[in-house]
Parts: sequence; C-alpha cells; structure tokens
Amino acid sequence: MKKLSENMKNQQNLVYLIGGVVIILILGVLIFVYYQPSQPTAPDYETVEGMQYMKLTAEDLPDDKFALYEQAIDTLKEEPFDRTSLLNLGYIYRDLGAYEQAITAFSQHLNVDPYDPEIILGLARVRTDQGQFKEAEKHYYEILEVFPLYTLAYKELLTLYQDKLLEPNQAFIEQINRSLEFDQENKNQYQQRLNEYLSQYNQIPKD
Repeated sequence: MKKLSENMKNQQNLVYLIGGVVIILILGVLIFVYYQPSQPTAPDYETVEGMQYMKLTAEDLPDDKFALYEQAIDTLKEEPFDRTSLLNLGYIYRDLGAYEQAITAFSQHLNVDPYDPEIILGLARVRTDQGQFKEAEKHYYEILEVFPLYTLAYKELLTLYQDKLLEPNQAFIEQINRSLEFDQENKNQYQQRLNEYLSQYNQIPKD
C-alpha cells in the first residue's frame, strides 16, 4: 500500500513537471510570435508602396530621369529614409507637378533629420509652386533658424517678397542685412535686389 502511494506521488510529480514544461514552452512560443524587437524604420514606411507615391513609367520621364527614379525606388525598398533617393524623388515629382507626392518624399527624410536644409528647401519650393506662399515662407524660416547664413534660402525668400507674393517682413530685413556681412561674395548682388524691393515701401536698409 505504501509502495502504491509512492508510485502515485511520483506520477503526480511527473504530471506537474510535464505541465510546467508545457507551460514554459507555450509562453516561449507566445513571446516569439508576439514580441518583435524595435526596428529603425517606422511601420508606416516599410514599403515604397506604403508611401503613397505615384508610380512612374519610362513614358513619364526622360531616360536619365527615369533611371534616377528607378534607382531611388529600389533603394527606398531597403532604406526607406535614404536622403539622396528621397531628394531625387521629390524633385522628380515636383517637375511633373505631382506636388503631394513630392511633399511625401521630402517629408519622409524629415522623420530622421528634421533640420536638413536641402530637404526643407524642396518643401518650400513645392509650396511656392502650389501658390501656398505663407507655407513656403514658414519653411524658409525653418531653415534660417538653424542655418542663419544659408544664402539660397534668403535669395528665394527675397524673391517671394520682391514679386509681391508676401508682405514686407521687418524681421527678414534685419536678418538678411546681418547675414550679408558674412557673405561678401554675394553682398552687392543681394543688397541691390533688397534695396530695389524695399524702395517700393520707402524702407531702404541702412548700410
């Protein structure tokens, strides 16, 4: 009787042991299935197709531009935030008048580098093309806040003012005059354009 009791106890322990092993295995499977380590790319941009880009064909672009487009798309399948590919793609779409796709391409890189001046410059140009001049102005100032001597941003922003697309901005006038002191090569050219523009408002800057 005692031996039978020991056997039952051993069997019970074996059942517990097997049950414990089964539970551990199940937990391991669940962890493997549901736990995914963090990825460097955002889930919304895992594929080129997920970026809502307009697909182009050789009929849409010159040969050299189409080759650049295909190269960009192929690269983005592996590296969704590749700067050069997104920059090229943005300007290709801009040239076609596909402004929303251009904005998508430029904005994609800002997920990893929100202060890239060339990318933001692309956004400003697209907004200008769309006639959204206040949005363009905002993007130019985003550049100048971080890169106060970024000459190209000043030049294009001045064009917006000079073409009377935007009202005069005293902060811009003061800022460009300060920057011109550090850009002697272009100072005379920009100073002349600035004076021509400001003369319309009787607001010639001091030397």
